[in-house]
Amino acid sequence: MAEEGVNLLWDIQTDQFISSLEQPIKESKNVSLRDMLTNPSKYYDVKGINDTISDIKKITTDYFDGILSNLTEERKKLDNELESADVQYKKISEVISNKATSSNVPYIKPFAVEINQDIREEIILDQYNNEADALLGKLASGSMYIADVSGSYNNHTLGSWLFSSNKPYLVTLRPPSSLIVIIERSMNNILNMLNNIAPTPSQ
Repeated sequence: MAEEGVNLLWDIQTDQFISSLEQPIKESKNVSLRDMLTNPSKYYDVKGINDTISDIKKITTDYFDGILSNLTEERKKLDNELESADVQYKKISEVISNKATSSNVPYIKPFAVEINQDIREEIILDQYNNEADALLGKLASGSMYIADVSGSYNNHTLGSWLFSSNKPYLVTLRPPSSLIVIIERSMNNILNMLNNIAPTPSQ
């Protein structure tokens, strides 16, 4: 059973931002952001909800933009880490491709893969080195196929590969740990939840 006061719809950081946005949105639009996000179905048929949501999204975006604009040094650090992640991704992807070819194992980049979180094991690499090379070779030789399931962030690649076998292994490059990533994730969570109430019209 969830503890009293714990909201399972979003994480703690997002909850803190929602609390900060609650008052300005209530003063501007006379609605509770927290109630809208917790009980979205109450607002589906409210008259003028599309305009209200559009205005709330603007308030939300301006709020987060104001925070992010003060993190110039953190942004430079993140950009450097992302460039390094690109280099590591290209190197490891090439290594895996070569090892897959040597082991006669298909190396694919699928549209999507269903990963059973209960049975797979995740290995997080900090960088490519001799130990990582030995690990990748061992995993490749025992796989039925290898899937590149890498994600992206601001046009940079965050490397992740699934080695499919009786016990699947997910090998991931350690993603950048940045306050900016946390803030942007919370912003996108809030905007996506608002969009579920009243989608942004297509241009």
